[in-house]
Amino acid sequence: MAEVRYEGDQFRTMIEASPVPTALTRVADGRYVYVNRALADMLGWERHELVGQTSLELGVWADPAQRAVMVDLLREEGRVYAFEAQMCHRDGSLLDGLVSAETVEVDGERCMVALFYDLTERLRWTAALEVAQAEAEAASRLKSEFLAMMSHEIRTPMNGVLGMAGLLLDTDLDPEQREYAETIDRSARRLLTILNDILDFSKIEAGRLELEAIDFDPCLVVDEVVGVLAGSARQAGLEVHIEVHDGVPGAVRGDPGRLAQVLTNLLANAVKFTEQGTVTVVVRPDPHGAPWSVGFDVRDTGIGIPPEAMSLLFEPFTQVDASTTRRYGGSGLGLAISRQLVQMMGGELTVTSEVGRGSAFSFTAHFDAPESPPAPMAATSDRAASAETDRSARGRVLVADDDPVNQRLLTLLLEREGYEVDAVSDGAAAVEAVMRGGYAAVLMDCEMPVLDGYGAAAELRRREGPSSRIPVVAVTASALRDEIDRALAAGMDAHVTKPIDRVQLYAVLRQLIDSPR
Repeated sequence: MAEVRYEGDQFRTMIEASPVPTALTRVADGRYVYVNRALADMLGWERHELVGQTSLELGVWADPAQRAVMVDLLREEGRVYAFEAQMCHRDGSLLDGLVSAETVEVDGERCMVALFYDLTERLRWTAALEVAQAEAEAASRLKSEFLAMMSHEIRTPMNGVLGMAGLLLDTDLDPEQREYAETIDRSARRLLTILNDILDFSKIEAGRLELEAIDFDPCLVVDEVVGVLAGSARQAGLEVHIEVHDGVPGAVRGDPGRLAQVLTNLLANAVKFTEQGTVTVVVRPDPHGAPWSVGFDVRDTGIGIPPEAMSLLFEPFTQVDASTTRRYGGSGLGLAISRQLVQMMGGELTVTSEVGRGSAFSFTAHFDAPESPPAPMAATSDRAASAETDRSARGRVLVADDDPVNQRLLTLLLEREGYEVDAVSDGAAAVEAVMRGGYAAVLMDCEMPVLDGYGAAAELRRREGPSSRIPVVAVTASALRDEIDRALAAGMDAHVTKPIDRVQLYAVLRQLIDSPR
């Protein structure tokens, strides 16, 4: 029991002013001596209806056994803190909360003062948040599944269009036929760019886009990006320059693909919005001295950006004005994605511009130290000789794909490189064919009837011995990292993504066949 004696009037004044529901109860008979307005309002009673009654008579406790437990603890300890309890409102609704109680002496009587902390609304909101979080997670899963499905369903026919257009362009065509084929190829690649932007934007929103960590030379990435866009710049009558400042590291560890994506977008925009003059890409060390950070600037002498349009520049699905959209085209996603990628690389994409004089986009990418020094590049003649040697020694490859167009495309691409090719239309047939022997590698589509590519790869690894492991390449229409990881986890050795880049395909096959795992 508390040693301090509380005077009745002072005690009543104190608890009446308190916003915490409070009751004073005689220990002898359990009857309320005093309740404050906060408690009466919480329970839905008038104060005079509570005073002189017991909590059990009024049914205040949802479970009377809870009160008995609390009273026992109070007798043993003299006080109880944060006892979980459930009270009943006069209308029958339940109130969840915590009770703290202590024995005191008031006007010569031994009493219990109890305070109730109503957590009903908080618990209700917590439950609502948990439901909302579960719904958001379910929506995110559905979104990811939808992205995977759309990636597969769109990329599969795109693979056929681009692949066959490429093969057609390799044949002898008259000028009119070549113009038609090149138009098909350009249009398909433009559609693929839009598809990739939408998928990237969706992955960023869902928090499912991850950066790779590999060693690379940032200047080499710039060279490759400029090399790809140099042709369109020359056609537009523009000069493209590269400036590399002293102090730029020759090797860093990060994601060269995503860096190239940002630079490609900025450089393509610079070329697109510049009618005459120059486009310059500057590569510089981090001005703040971070050893593995690199700054990039893409400057042009183009049309510039009005000050009032700056706030919309990095918003998705927007252009600076409608006339720009009509004249230059674009989905309005490139800069929004580039900004997000730069932020993932620890930097911030900024822009300065003057109408009629040009724009400059700048960012710094923060990389890690490379794990090993960059390997020297082989001479062009050495690489060509090596490729010719590889070609003369190529063997038989099994193509497993249920789409007839993609099956035919892969067959033509492989035969063009000197491989012998067999084709099957489902994973079960692929397993049986491989077990009969004679294949140097398998190109395995991941989505097939009877047995999909994941199951087929797992079954192959189960059946074959460690000395007879055959390289399996996942051919996936999904651009999601989860699907690629799933393919590798199933036992596949590498992956190529549809639409297929023939150079990548040939490089992967040469590596696996020359150095099988």
